[in-house]
Amino acid sequence: MGVEAFQVGRDVAITPGKVVFRNRLIELIQYTPATAEVQAEPVLIVPAWIMKYYILDLSPQNSLVRYLVEQGYTVFMVSWKNPEAATVTLTWRTIAGSA
Repeated sequence: MGVEAFQVGRDVAITPGKVVFRNRLIELIQYTPATAEVQAEPVLIVPAWIMKYYILDLSPQNSLVRYLVEQGYTVFMVSWKNPEAATVTLTWRTIAGSA
């Protein structure tokens, strides 16, 4: 089974979210609580740089994100962008200065 067998929203990244911030290195995704009562404190998830955000949102039975929004949490998750030629010279110092 190849990658083409997986569809975003059906097999991976199943919880609806929206990109609320974007720069050269990341996209920040916000997931809205699925309850009428919202928890006071949001949750911020920053996966390891080599990990794709959807590993924590694989399926309805295996999704930390879905579990949290069903508990009334607003969830923010960093999605690291894939490296490309334009980002080869980026360092943490240049990134911090460009925010």
